[in-house]
Amino acid sequence: MDIFIVAASLYLLVKYNAMKQYFFNLCLLSISVVLLFSSCDKTISSDEPFPDERVSTVFITPNNNKLLGYSTETGGKLWEFTLDGNSIGSPVILHDRLYVVTDKRKLYSYDLKTKEFIRSVTIPSGSDYALAAGVDDVYIAGNTLMSYDSTGTQVWQYNGGSNCTSAPEVVGDRIYVACGTAVHCVNTGGNNVWTGPAIASGSIFSSVNVADGVVYYGAEDNKMYAIDANNGASIWSYTTNGQVNSSPMVYGGMCIAGSDDNNIYCVEVLPGSGGTGQLRWQLPTAERVRSSATVHAATNTVLIGCHDFNLYAIDHVSGTLKWKYAAGSIINSSPTVVGNKAYFASYDKYLYCIDARFGNLLWKTNMDYLCEASPVVDDGTNEHYSGLSGLSTY
Repeated sequence: MDIFIVAASLYLLVKYNAMKQYFFNLCLLSISVVLLFSSCDKTISSDEPFPDERVSTVFITPNNNKLLGYSTETGGKLWEFTLDGNSIGSPVILHDRLYVVTDKRKLYSYDLKTKEFIRSVTIPSGSDYALAAGVDDVYIAGNTLMSYDSTGTQVWQYNGGSNCTSAPEVVGDRIYVACGTAVHCVNTGGNNVWTGPAIASGSIFSSVNVADGVVYYGAEDNKMYAIDANNGASIWSYTTNGQVNSSPMVYGGMCIAGSDDNNIYCVEVLPGSGGTGQLRWQLPTAERVRSSATVHAATNTVLIGCHDFNLYAIDHVSGTLKWKYAAGSIINSSPTVVGNKAYFASYDKYLYCIDARFGNLLWKTNMDYLCEASPVVDDGTNEHYSGLSGLSTY
């Protein structure tokens, strides 16, 4: 009997240890499976940091000391920074950085990939005009023409004898800017190449536009001008009945600008020589035109804003009106076209995105303040400017 009890006890003990080992092995297996899947999951985890990338954004500076950035697709806000001072001129993009200048003597830079503020520096004079970008430096038109590098260090200043009155235009190793009634050509070292004769009898607030070896601009003496980009010599002028503060656009052998006489003008030019300055067509509007034109190349359509609240779409060849889009107030902003989309701002506090082919609204967003600045679009790899910036393709 005792032997039976001992044998039974040993059997139960062995059985117990076997079950214990089974459950232990099962636990080890379960833990291994969990760790395996956890490890696999980690390689695709959303917690892993992704490389910083530039996001397709339309940048604008309304008259409320703000830099704003919106999605080009939806109009949703992506950026908002408070500036010291107001910025009317367009920002500029250089080497993954966005630069903004204000009328309170501040130059700001931001990282386009991280959306982070980099620095601000105090400059000798503020500016109401757009920046321009060279190979490594940005150029500011204020009381003088100023050059700054990526560290915010001033490289040089150029004194044109009077305040700069237009945005600068960079072409190769030369910078063109208006000072009062004359245009100056300065090299990227800050030295004068030539100063054009003061052929305008009124100040030049239109941004200069250089195309095919010719400098085009408007002036407050009611004229559009074309001068030689190599030496500043006069080529032609065309007289309107109002001040020309709209920056000329040159496209397809024609120079197009608006006037305070409530008309949009198209003047014939000959690429490479400046042409004769003969009128090709003019389109009447209901108010003055201080926006600058751009073009939707796919349809040869000229787009330009007006103080009569409308964005006009005009056939480039014939000058006939294709359509017009009515905003809620004055359009001083110049449209920027990217693909089939046109972006512009209005005094009604809205930033608009419309289809450049047909004029229908794609989206609009409230900026909370009136805006006369023109938008800059960063499509993720390239930047696109309006005519007003002086940096337009046209």
